[in-house]
Amino acid sequence: MSTQGRHGATTASVSAEAGAGLTAALVSIPVGIGYGVFAFSPLGPDYYSHGVMAGLYCTLIMSTVALATGSRAPLLYGPRNMVAFMVNALVLHILVDSHAALLARLPSSQVVAVVMLLGLMAGAMQLLLGVLRAGAAVKYVPHPVIAGFQCAAGLLLILGQADAVFGLRQQVRLSELATLLPCIDPWSLLVAVITLTACLARVPRLSRLPALAVGGTVGTLAFYLLHFLIPAAPPGLLLGAMPGGLPLPHYAAELQRVLGDAEVRALLPALLIGAASIALIGSLDTLLGGKALAGGDRASFRGNRELARIGAGNMLGALFGAVPGAIALASSIAGQRAGGRTRLYCVVHLALIAGAVLLLPGVLAMIPRAVIGGMLIAVGIGLLDRWTVQQLARALRDGPQALRGSARDLSIVGLVALLAVAIDIVVAVAMGVAVSVIYFILRMSRSVIRRSYRCAWVRSRRSRPEAQARRLSVIGERIVAFELEGAIFFGTAEDLANRIEMACTGTPTIVIVDIARVSEIDLSGSRILSRAADLLINDGNQLVISGLKPGSELDRYLDAAGTRAALSSERIFPDLDRALEWAEDRLLLDDAGAAAHDGTRVDAALDLANFELFDGLTEAQLALLRAAMTLRRYGRGERLFDEGDPGDTLYLVVSGSASAWLRGRSVRLVTFSAGSFVGELAMMIDLAPRTAAVFADDALTCLELKRAKLDRIAAESPELMIRITANLCRELSHRLRRTNRTLVELSR
Repeated sequence: MSTQGRHGATTASVSAEAGAGLTAALVSIPVGIGYGVFAFSPLGPDYYSHGVMAGLYCTLIMSTVALATGSRAPLLYGPRNMVAFMVNALVLHILVDSHAALLARLPSSQVVAVVMLLGLMAGAMQLLLGVLRAGAAVKYVPHPVIAGFQCAAGLLLILGQADAVFGLRQQVRLSELATLLPCIDPWSLLVAVITLTACLARVPRLSRLPALAVGGTVGTLAFYLLHFLIPAAPPGLLLGAMPGGLPLPHYAAELQRVLGDAEVRALLPALLIGAASIALIGSLDTLLGGKALAGGDRASFRGNRELARIGAGNMLGALFGAVPGAIALASSIAGQRAGGRTRLYCVVHLALIAGAVLLLPGVLAMIPRAVIGGMLIAVGIGLLDRWTVQQLARALRDGPQALRGSARDLSIVGLVALLAVAIDIVVAVAMGVAVSVIYFILRMSRSVIRRSYRCAWVRSRRSRPEAQARRLSVIGERIVAFELEGAIFFGTAEDLANRIEMACTGTPTIVIVDIARVSEIDLSGSRILSRAADLLINDGNQLVISGLKPGSELDRYLDAAGTRAALSSERIFPDLDRALEWAEDRLLLDDAGAAAHDGTRVDAALDLANFELFDGLTEAQLALLRAAMTLRRYGRGERLFDEGDPGDTLYLVVSGSASAWLRGRSVRLVTFSAGSFVGELAMMIDLAPRTAAVFADDALTCLELKRAKLDRIAAESPELMIRITANLCRELSHRLRRTNRTLVELSR
């Protein structure tokens, strides 16, 4: 029974893997044909058949190399959009535009060999990147540069189909299109539109089939049905005869012949730079897409090993007449979604591609060029960078102001795309990276001050008696906070020092520099901070650092640079709230009225009239409350109550302080000092469980009043309860007003 079950499961899994291989092959074949034709299209229609086979051979050779070298990840290989685009652009700019006479002199096999030389050199570079474990370096190419390539690739692919879509025999430039309008074949245009529509429209019953396979089939059927129903229609252009059979290393000898040509050798520097561009973008494409496609076990994808494998595949493919390629994202996604999980589906996919190369060259030769053109336009639309398209769509919908946040990146995308289309892909690479670096330097040179404010109304989370709170609204102007963001280096630190100096005019000031959002600091920045601290102390001011996590990389650097010692540990705090609390305490201690208030003794505080919650009560009412209360003392770190506990007790802080925390002790909400009260909302307003835990910061003395005793007092003296409720409402109103003022100050 179990054997049958295992046999059934094995049969089902083999069937699923075989189906996944078939699904992937249905994607790989039209994509391989399309990208191969696109790569060779600058050379004209006579090379389309070479492009078809070069695209299919790429899938065949690279998949064979991957399986032979032990690839375990369920990945498929073949031509890639960006790689095909770069081959197209390099062939156009290096050969067609600049050396047309050389192309006319060389036989077609040697022209193809020059294209293969690009793939051979690019593969060698990728292999070297993988062997030297330097593949991660290509990740530093800015994304807007890659997006510009994608947009240029999509536009060139779309514009490059003009001859196929309009039924023209020669490749045309946009500038020549107007003169050739009388020669346009409307039937080819109709077939191309039908093919494109079938590729883009998702019919529910066909949604699981590859869009290109559906579009290619519908377009081809429409072409032959059209000519069956309308015999007088122009015959239309087909891909034409092409070589069949499995690939052989014919181009090893052809490469030797072309390298013996002095004029071809003169092209080697340009070809070498172009191959480096192919290697760079192909490697980046591999590293970014490979992990996402490696299945649930991402550890199975090893970037440097994959680069070496792809480099070897491209080198070998060049000898067999294959265009360079990489990981085939579309085929891999289609196969994995269809259930491909193991090497078996990769083997099935390879076998089906080999069968197509062996058995279908005659069938492929009958595919109309208009159908290929429609399919490639669909591919070109998909190539356009999605983020760029979304931003431009927003601008059309909401106006140009919608692009304010993305204008810089879009300008790089546009520059790279324009240069790649109009001038040269290598120039586009260099200019895109250079402009990105310039933007980066300009952005880094801007002020690192995220915002600055005086702290008359921006307070710490320490709850203070109303007298202290009123006093801080006056003397709090002497606390200035600078919240920093980004990198503090020689280009930004001097501006920061000048801003700090300008803030310390007039009365002695405590300057808080919050570096919680600072990404890094260099030696110049750390020395300027030390110098600012010395200058402030000499003038009677103080510099406080907040947001410096002990043991962090920034902390270790400041320690090594001597900045930590210059500031002293007393004036370095892990967050802005603690720094604000320290600064407020310093001001209150220096202020005569606050000092007297802070000196309140325990026995004096036992007079409940000192608590604002009981303001206006008669002596008899205070005596009634005092009799209901219990005096409790807590040691440092001792818990008053925990999150979720019943809210049945009111705590009056007589001496010491306590803090409310969330998630254990990771987030401080508020600190309660002498003269304040804790737990009033849960006990007197909503009767809900505690929303935070409260711990004693140091030796703490509290008066505690239970809810049951307060209820009995309220029954005996309703006027007392009304007065307490009114005082509580007044206190909540003060808190809300202070919060509003704080929000206004921080929003400036």
